[in-house]
Amino acid sequence: MIVTLQARAEWYERFIAYRINPGIFFMAVVILILNMTDACFTQLIIDRGGWEVNPFARAAMATFGSNFWIWKHVVVSLAVTMLILHGHLRTARICLVTAACLFTCVTAWQLILLGHLHPFFTSTVGEMENWVWNMGYWVLVIWK
Repeated sequence: MIVTLQARAEWYERFIAYRINPGIFFMAVVILILNMTDACFTQLIIDRGGWEVNPFARAAMATFGSNFWIWKHVVVSLAVTMLILHGHLRTARICLVTAACLFTCVTAWQLILLGHLHPFFTSTVGEMENWVWNMGYWVLVIWK
């Protein structure tokens, strides 16, 4: 297959002209943030005696150990990327909103579970607070 410069230029122009709807981009960012929050909270709950209900995530945790969040992030990122690329379809937009709502519910449920683990939760809040302050410091250092 021979690609001429003109064909390449047309493809490049179409690629540059493609714009993502801000609402779709926002949903994608929310899903990815909640996905990582879900992975962190899942690990915290499992470390304190809980168990994973999702059989696919349980299998990934058995296979990858404590690095299962990498697998989880890759799978969700690929799915979100495919939905963004098909954002012009109503079904893709519905899937993005549904995924964001489901991840929000899962994260809220995990916060409830962590609230019932009161002694653990109070010590973890202090650890998380220190982590957030340290991350804020490094963001400010990098920003300068």
